[in-house]
Amino acid sequence: MIRARFLPVLAAALVTAVALAPVPAADPPKADAATQEANAGDVQLLGDAYKLAEFAEKNKSPESYIAAGAMILKLKAVTKGEMGTLDAVPDVLDKDEKPVKGAKADAKKAEGLAEIADGFFESASGLGLATKTSKEVEGLIKAAKARDYTNGEATRGAIGGPKVAIRVLGAYQTHVYTIPFDTYSLAAIGFQATAPLRCKMQIGSVVHFDQTVSVGQYVWKPRQNVAVRTFTIVVSNPRNFPVTYKLFTN
Repeated sequence: MIRARFLPVLAAALVTAVALAPVPAADPPKADAATQEANAGDVQLLGDAYKLAEFAEKNKSPESYIAAGAMILKLKAVTKGEMGTLDAVPDVLDKDEKPVKGAKADAKKAEGLAEIADGFFESASGLGLATKTSKEVEGLIKAAKARDYTNGEATRGAIGGPKVAIRVLGAYQTHVYTIPFDTYSLAAIGFQATAPLRCKMQIGSVVHFDQTVSVGQYVWKPRQNVAVRTFTIVVSNPRNFPVTYKLFTN
């Protein structure tokens, strides 16, 4: 039995994932189980990097930013720098959970993995200046950038990395996604946003998690009574200002 785990994504939103009724028919899987499992690991790696960056910001730790950047470079190496686009378009609801007329959840262009890593390294450099440890920090950054992250392993560039959507969520609004997952392999969801977020996921009456975190991802093995199970993911903003968030899956 695979144990799902949810790790604390910078966020200001309420995220709820609820399993819907199984899809009666499904297209053949696009990738084998081993590849899907590897891609689920990619989602975990991306979430772990954001978690490290959160720790670095809170604790003024340049080393943690460098470790986060190194994790992103590892992901870049095995996927040849590619991340897919999560094409699911959410419905937009107001604070009373009613559809907002004419509202569209416009997507923003996702950063590339190299850009994300560079951002973490730049933050480390800034902390190095602030803590008067620039020489040591820059040495660590240089070593992180020079490392061979493939370790001689083959890359998965033709398949790419995690699928990502970046959207702006209006004040007191909610985005509702329906996303299908193959049940023959691992599934993964991650979140990253700009203020605290409450996350909940359940299948029927079984709640997988319900907690408030700032960074998080969740990996699980869907029940295999059908080929595909479709989950609803709800991202709600309880604040009086817009919030930008990332949603990523395998």
